[in-house]
Amino acid sequence: MVAGTLLKAETYKVAWDESGGPQVQVSFMKGSHTVVTASARLVLESNAYDGAAVLRTLSDNSKVLEKISWKKKSLVFEPTS
Repeated sequence: MVAGTLLKAETYKVAWDESGGPQVQVSFMKGSHTVVTASARLVLESNAYDGAAVLRTLSDNSKVLEKISWKKKSLVFEPTS
């Protein structure tokens, strides 16, 4: 899940505008269609993995995306209530 939206386990394009500072709106796209947009914090940091996702499992066994890391930056997603 991202921003309260259940995403099927598929490949998505992730896009955001880095010019606005550390708070960004991230779009998850399938082809040219935006499936969901979520708020995230862009963090410049070194990572061991490129394209790694960090998920949190909820009590109902659903998984929530918390972070995507690339070699030199990460997107940290805001928790949803």
